[in-house]
Amino acid sequence: MKKILFCIFTISVFSSCVEEIPFKTDSGDNLLIVSGSFTNSDEPQEIVLQRTAAYGTAPKSVLGAGVIVKNSKGEIGRYQEMGEGKYVLQPKILRGVVGESYHLEVEINGQTYESEAETMAAVIQPDSIFWDFGRETVLTNDGLSRSFDVVNVFVSTPLKSENKDAYLRWQMVSAFQFTTLPECTPFKTTMTCYFSKQMNPQIIQVASSKESKVARTNKLRVGFESIGPAYTFLEKHYFTLFQYSISEKAHNYWQKVNTLANQNGSIFDAIPASVKGNVSNKNNKNEKVLGYFEVSAVALKRFYTLAFDIKKGFPVLALENYCDGLRGFNNFKFIDGCCNCLDLPYPNGTKIRPVWW
Repeated sequence: MKKILFCIFTISVFSSCVEEIPFKTDSGDNLLIVSGSFTNSDEPQEIVLQRTAAYGTAPKSVLGAGVIVKNSKGEIGRYQEMGEGKYVLQPKILRGVVGESYHLEVEINGQTYESEAETMAAVIQPDSIFWDFGRETVLTNDGLSRSFDVVNVFVSTPLKSENKDAYLRWQMVSAFQFTTLPECTPFKTTMTCYFSKQMNPQIIQVASSKESKVARTNKLRVGFESIGPAYTFLEKHYFTLFQYSISEKAHNYWQKVNTLANQNGSIFDAIPASVKGNVSNKNNKNEKVLGYFEVSAVALKRFYTLAFDIKKGFPVLALENYCDGLRGFNNFKFIDGCCNCLDLPYPNGTKIRPVWW
C-alpha cells in the first residue's frame, strides 16, 4: 500500500515505538502530522513531526521545531530534537501523573500548534496474558490469500475503573535472542543479539466497557506473531503487552482510523483527513493538521516462550540444524547470522541485553 503516513505512537523496543499506517490524504501535500503520546512510563517519551509529501512518496521530517508538553500547573517538559523529525523528552524532566491534565505545544516557523488538553486516566492492570497456536490469513498486495502459522496473544482484563466506563488501547512488542555458533571462532566463543519489533502495527486495538456493555474481557486477542522465520523462536522469545488507559475521545479517534485503514475494499475509499485529531494551528484554525497527541497511563505485562513450547505445535529446528551449512568448513562464513547475529535480516538488532531479559 502507498505510504503517506498517519502515525500511532507508543513505546519503542524498550521505550516508544512509531509505526506507519498508510493512506491517502485529501488535500495534497505539506500537511503537518503530529504523532506521539505522553504517559506515566519511566521511559523516554517521543514525538514525531512530519509533513505529507506528494501522493505516493514518503513524508518529510520536520526539523528545528520547538516541542513542549505542559500540565495544568504550568510545569513544562521540553523535548530534545534527535533528528529525522523525532523529539524526545526524558522522564526526569517531566513525568506523567494520573489525574493530571497535559497538552502539547509545537512551534514551527512562527506558527504555534497546540493539542487539546487531556487528563491522564487511572491505570488498569490486566489480569493475565496468554497465548496459543493459530493460522492467520492475509491478502497480499496482488489480492491473493496467504495463510501462515502464528502465535496468538490474548489478554484478560477489567474494562471498568471504579465502576466507571474505561477506554483501553493495546500494543504488543515481540523480542527474541539469537546466539551464534561456537564453531565460528577459534576460541569457541559465542555472541548473543537481541531483536525487537512492534506486532501488527496495521491494527489499532481499542475497547471500552461502554461500547462492549461488559465489565471485563476474558479472552481478547491483542496480537499475533508469525512463527516464520523459525530462527526467531530458537531461544527466548518475549511478548510484551502495553495496556493504555486512554480518553473517550482518543478511543473514538483510533477506532475511526482503524476502521479506515482496514475497511473492506480499498483504503482509499474514504478520506482520512476527515478523521479529526486533537491538534490545531493556533494562528490558523482553518489549517488541517493530522495526527493525535494522546495522554495515557500504561500497564505492562510480559511473558516468554522457548523452543520447547513452540515445538509442541510447530517443527522448529535446533540451532545446530538451522546452521548446518556451516559445518565441515575450516573458514566459516556468514550464513543467516549464525556467525554474526547482527547480520540477521531483522530490525532493531543489538548486543546489549535488555535489563528485564
